[in-house]
Amino acid sequence: MAPTNVEEDVELQFGLELEFVAPPDRYTSFGYSGFIERVLQEEACFFRLAKQLNDAGLPAAFELCLTERECEDNPHRIEAPRRSIFDNWRVIDPATTILDTKTTHKYQYWLVKPECLDSEVPRTWISTELNSPILNQVEVQNGFPNVNRALKAISNECQPHGAHINSGCGLHVHVSPVSGLTNIQAKCVAAMLFLIDDHLLYELCSRNRREEHSAMKQTTFAPLRQARSGIDIVRRATAAGVNNYLPKSLLDQYGSQMRNLWETNGLWDLSKAVKGNFLLKGKPRSTLRVSIVRRRDGMPSNTLEFRHAQSSFSHKFVQQWTALILGIFKVACLPAAKYKRIMLWLFNITSTTPRQDAWLPLLHTIRNSVPGNWAEEIDVAYWVERVQENRTKAEPDVGAGGIALMDD
Repeated sequence: MAPTNVEEDVELQFGLELEFVAPPDRYTSFGYSGFIERVLQEEACFFRLAKQLNDAGLPAAFELCLTERECEDNPHRIEAPRRSIFDNWRVIDPATTILDTKTTHKYQYWLVKPECLDSEVPRTWISTELNSPILNQVEVQNGFPNVNRALKAISNECQPHGAHINSGCGLHVHVSPVSGLTNIQAKCVAAMLFLIDDHLLYELCSRNRREEHSAMKQTTFAPLRQARSGIDIVRRATAAGVNNYLPKSLLDQYGSQMRNLWETNGLWDLSKAVKGNFLLKGKPRSTLRVSIVRRRDGMPSNTLEFRHAQSSFSHKFVQQWTALILGIFKVACLPAAKYKRIMLWLFNITSTTPRQDAWLPLLHTIRNSVPGNWAEEIDVAYWVERVQENRTKAEPDVGAGGIALMDD
């Protein structure tokens, strides 16, 4: 029997990755030259940012980029309080660690770490990524209090020059059900994005993000290095329940792609089908990725990573974007009959409405289809205003010189 979605309203958890470029402290010097001095400057920046997060009431840590062998007298190691260093990362406040250090993991913290980003700011500036711990969906329902504190703390520490972002800096959202991600849930999310990436999600993002990641509609979901006949794919996809989840009109037009998706065997196979398709064509990576993260208990957990949006220090945008992504995920987890009906509505809109006009009916359809009270978290009026901004400004949350703008 084909696997099915059975829950009406699945409880979700999520994590955020926020990429930006931070100014260095030009008055700090460690007396080295070349690589070691450069990396110590990076660690000093990560330490300052993590300390601000901790001072804001958020358990924080930062990655140590140099090994003990590379720099024996690294002050970020030798001056660290007892019980604050774990392998290649350091906790700001040892009181936040668990007595059994084997169960202390960096994914329990707001983690500041290095990232490789292209930037027009001086070479001495530091490419940075902020990772949130795994957060429950109530964070969204409560108004994003912890995320807001984190954004303010980072922004304040980067003054007066400010944190900088560009089109290559992403806001990545990792989502999974608390009960664990299933293969059928991942397929349903991927099929939804195949329809709405271009017509909805990219209309809500900064225009230049289309050049950073390829919309799912450009994929064939073709498996790599697997010689399978068309008849075999149809048979496997049918056995996996593709006809239970997708309407006939959608399959008539995109049957090849959807059957390739449905006949994938497990999350690893699905991940290869998405990622490999773009790599073979030499195109930017896809907007969706199957990723493995660590839960608060340190155990590995599969998530779906949504990579559409540009990084932003706008609390309202980050909150609304996350609420919408979680809403899409909730719709994808609905039982087959409900999901199939919604996919028919989405397909009809994208088939008959110009892309620049389709985003609003698509947004209404998803909002009205979300189970429970989640629709209250998706602010349509905000998105109407945001789309107008997107069409007049290339980067609504970026000021002169690439500085990241906070909400008023």
